[in-house]
Amino acid sequence: MSDGQQNTLHRPLADAVTAWFPENKQSDVSQIWHAFEHEEHANTFSAFLDRLSDTVSARNTSGFREQVAAWLEKLSASAELRQQSFAVAADATESCEDRVALTWNNLRKTLPVHQASEGLFDNDTGALLSLGREMFRLEILEDIARDKVRTLHFVER
Repeated sequence: MSDGQQNTLHRPLADAVTAWFPENKQSDVSQIWHAFEHEEHANTFSAFLDRLSDTVSARNTSGFREQVAAWLEKLSASAELRQQSFAVAADATESCEDRVALTWNNLRKTLPVHQASEGLFDNDTGALLSLGREMFRLEILEDIARDKVRTLHFVER
């Protein structure tokens, strides 16, 4: 689909986003996110958030919901970061839970890249170097995981 929207039923973006926040913040968050309902890939991003909430990490990892909520707050404040994130999430809902988890990891990497492009590290080369090392290590781990997956003999259901 050229516009990046799925034809399947999904709940409104604002509803999918507010579900990640404590009840006392949901009204304010909903108002903010209603403005983004018609952005490209908004529907698939909504579906991605719903799939993410059903992952093992979301159910069992302490602080996971808070991490997602903090990240969503950053997306609401930056159109560029939001557009990048919506695009990254566009194909995550078409596959298994592992694909959703991988997409979440990829989305988390868009934030520091965005911050660097906005000049956040211009006066702190040590922090930029540390970030670069961290991202390099993550990339190596992802390569190892991809190689391992290729060696496994199973069929996705």
